[in-house]
Amino acid sequence: MFESLPQYDLESRLIVSLIQGGDAAIKNIPINFRATVFICNSFQEIFRIIELLQKDHLQVNFKEIAKKGNQKLSDEIEDIMKQIPTDLNFADDEINQVGRELIRRAENSSASTIDSKIEIVPNSDIVIMRGSKLLSMNIKKADDLIEGILRSKSLNFIAGEENSGKSMLAMNLAIDVSIGAPTFLSWDLKIHGKVIYINNEMYIEDFASRFKVMNSQLQRGGNVDNFIFLNVSTSLFDVWEELIQICEKEKPCLIILDCLYFAHNQDENDSSKMKALIRKLQSLRDRYNLCVLILHHTKKGARNDRLHNDLMRGAGVFGAAADTVIMMKRSQTEEGKRILKPTKLRHSSDVNREARLLSLNSETLWFRDEGVANEADHLQNSNQITAAETIDFTEIFEGKDELKLKEIVAICEPDGFDKRTIQRLLDAAVRNGKLYKLRHGVYSLNKPSDVDNPIKP
Repeated sequence: MFESLPQYDLESRLIVSLIQGGDAAIKNIPINFRATVFICNSFQEIFRIIELLQKDHLQVNFKEIAKKGNQKLSDEIEDIMKQIPTDLNFADDEINQVGRELIRRAENSSASTIDSKIEIVPNSDIVIMRGSKLLSMNIKKADDLIEGILRSKSLNFIAGEENSGKSMLAMNLAIDVSIGAPTFLSWDLKIHGKVIYINNEMYIEDFASRFKVMNSQLQRGGNVDNFIFLNVSTSLFDVWEELIQICEKEKPCLIILDCLYFAHNQDENDSSKMKALIRKLQSLRDRYNLCVLILHHTKKGARNDRLHNDLMRGAGVFGAAADTVIMMKRSQTEEGKRILKPTKLRHSSDVNREARLLSLNSETLWFRDEGVANEADHLQNSNQITAAETIDFTEIFEGKDELKLKEIVAICEPDGFDKRTIQRLLDAAVRNGKLYKLRHGVYSLNKPSDVDNPIKP
């Protein structure tokens, strides 16, 4: 009877049978299915059977799991493992893997007893919960890795222009977390442990050189072997299984991906493809209850803009999916200084969104927080154009008598220029006589014979 049902319905029937039917129902579970379960450490009972594994003739007795009481979760897992028949000759590492999976799912589960206030939609991933059930849920308070800035279980971005110091800042954080430092910049560190730093941008020798300089200046103790460096020279998808195995072994509290651009071979402006990448990283966050921090670049031509989420290069899914976004840029008025600003904090108050001024010690390669900063004091005059923001309008208008603003935007956006910057550069080109504004939103290239350059409203 069970075998004729779709997988989802089979799982649902097993749940109902186990909750309502007791020992008799357990005996009716087909022996050619091997199941793992969510175990709720708040209620000590089965919530949902979620996976049917492929090994034949392995019976797991769920009777001890279903009983209520004060028995510790680890003891219950041990009981389960004792019930796996020893004459099946499964390798120890396979048995241990099943145990780790059970523990992981137990720790991740926030569900409570199945009752009339929880409804399962057949053949769907939807679970409907009544308001009274939501109010009765026992929700564990979330922990912070950096107090008020990064949650211990979260997906986050540090974004900035090239050569702004993102990698050095991330290395500072990774070292502080791995050695047990009490603070990072001016923020309290609440969780310490192993950090996996995935590098796909710098030469190994350059990274090692920076790491040596940073560590030579430390006056604190701690285990530097908690800092785990991975050099990845291909797409993250190509080494995903290896990364999973490393996480299983090391149990990191923080993973830093430096940087997003070299972690995939897709179009960063394609929301669907970037959504798949983000979901992959979210699965890593959820599976191992860790903090994922991604280093990313800002759009070209954004140096004179105030820091905000939309400055991140590529699809808008990055900012939407992030729990925290921290933007970073060089000060344009003080050499060696940086502006650091949390522009999105899903789980914190606005008081932590203030821009801060950082100074970099070029000898130690450590950043120091100099306090709250007025972002406007560190921006150039908006009319000043830098070399990195130059658009070759001669090339764009080649063979064309006139172009509309939307056409110019369509040409320039793939090169990383946002609409605001394009408009600013157009205005500057009109003032300088390079372009002629025919009418509102329509431009032409000034010819050498043109006498003047009127700006029409």
